[in-house]
Amino acid sequence: ELVSQTAGFHTTVDKMKASDTNASQENGTVKSFSPKFKVKLLSVTGNKVEQTVTLEFLISHKLVHQNVCFVNYEYVQIDNGIKAYDFEGNEYFVKNMSVGKNNDTFFAACNKIPTEVPMKASVTFKQILPSVKGLSFVSIATSFRAYDDGNLEYKNLEVSNISINWQ
Repeated sequence: ELVSQTAGFHTTVDKMKASDTNASQENGTVKSFSPKFKVKLLSVTGNKVEQTVTLEFLISHKLVHQNVCFVNYEYVQIDNGIKAYDFEGNEYFVKNMSVGKNNDTFFAACNKIPTEVPMKASVTFKQILPSVKGLSFVSIATSFRAYDDGNLEYKNLEVSNISINWQ
């Protein structure tokens, strides 16, 4: 087993255990798209060169295997796909989204999330200047259902009051 010798090092599992789904976290507050899914915000990282901000999540559940998608098209009966807002009232659009290794730049990123197996997911927003220190609200349209069939549900994953770690 490999463990970092760095002081303060925490594994992803440590981070998951330290938080509840809808609880206030180190950086902002996360409201899961469903009470049956645990969603942990791992990081909010800004890229000064690309002028992007990436939110990285860890998603898990205790249901049968689930197909989970981050959805960025507005013709579905959901609120505006994926958007972020800063504290000055500016609106930002998605550049890229991923669930596991599956990613997309426009429509939807989907993947099978097995029962009790956490999977990373992320959303990257574009055209954000490094002078923006945080985001007041992020809404990520999410669809989910049993992997081998079932009723498709659309709900929003919401994150509020987060600061950006610019690099």
